[in-house]
Amino acid sequence: MAELLSHTRRVTFLADRGFRGREWARLCVALRWRYMIRIANNTRLTLANGRQVTLAQLGLRPGQRRYLTNVRLTSEADWRCHLAITWTTPKPGEPAELCAVMTNWVPSAWVLKHYLRRMHIEEGFRDEKSGSFDLHHSHLRDPQRLDRLLLAIAVAVLWIYELGEQVLRADKRADIDPAYERQLSVFQLGWRALRRAIACTAVPRCTLRLRPFHLPPVYRGAKC
Repeated sequence: MAELLSHTRRVTFLADRGFRGREWARLCVALRWRYMIRIANNTRLTLANGRQVTLAQLGLRPGQRRYLTNVRLTSEADWRCHLAITWTTPKPGEPAELCAVMTNWVPSAWVLKHYLRRMHIEEGFRDEKSGSFDLHHSHLRDPQRLDRLLLAIAVAVLWIYELGEQVLRADKRADIDPAYERQLSVFQLGWRALRRAIACTAVPRCTLRLRPFHLPPVYRGAKC
């Protein structure tokens, strides 16, 4: 992956608490990537003045934010980074939760806003797995075969997004998503529109162009 991204001008690694190990942050620094990784709330911090606390002991009230520079993490205090700390916006009936993101970028509201993109990425993973292609059921272990499958899925995802946009432009959202306000993502609108079309073999033409290729759909099924 690092070799694939070697010509990219800027890479930002976003991860939740499952990736809070310092090894990931070290790897990002070695690759000259930015990182924004959420840490567990019981993580011990050594502040710039030498004081050791946990996130809870910082005394932030719900709604408050705080940005800390040159913090060292864990009781060993062996990793220096910055922290951007805020509170999550809870769903009705749920409590707000303290959220701290370690980063090698200047801690700011921009870091927190950028970190929120992780949620959109996770929704994309859901669309490509349980929400459509069931990628996790392929059980592929060979990297080359998985790469080929991911390439095919990537092309299909672009096509499905195009179909979803067509649904919205044609003002036919209510035919697929009948709620008063839109509940489905653009991808899910396209996915459901495609499934309807396949049921009657009226597969819409893909107008996406991946230069120099044009990719019309191929379907060999029985008619309705």
